[in-house]
Amino acid sequence: MANLVITSTDYTVKVDFNIYSEDANIKSESFRRNEISEVKERFGGTHLTVVMLDGNDFDVSYNTYKHAMVVDTIDGVAPTSNDDLFNKLVALQQV
Repeated sequence: MANLVITSTDYTVKVDFNIYSEDANIKSESFRRNEISEVKERFGGTHLTVVMLDGNDFDVSYNTYKHAMVVDTIDGVAPTSNDDLFNKLVALQQV
């Protein structure tokens, strides 16, 4: 089964949690692009934290790192590094 799969439209972002559904207690979530408050590169670039306007945050990575969820694709494109993942997530903030 897949890891996180993120798909965007002009105004929304949909996250399919896949293997993380049970732990996150969420199968899929859709939200407005402007609800992404911050994207932070953490701990020497080992993973990223996405902070939402509602205060929820998610630790993600392009590969396996401790408790971070692995992102398989954003709009069908696999991130090649955490720097690449950072840039793709920041681009999702833009409306």
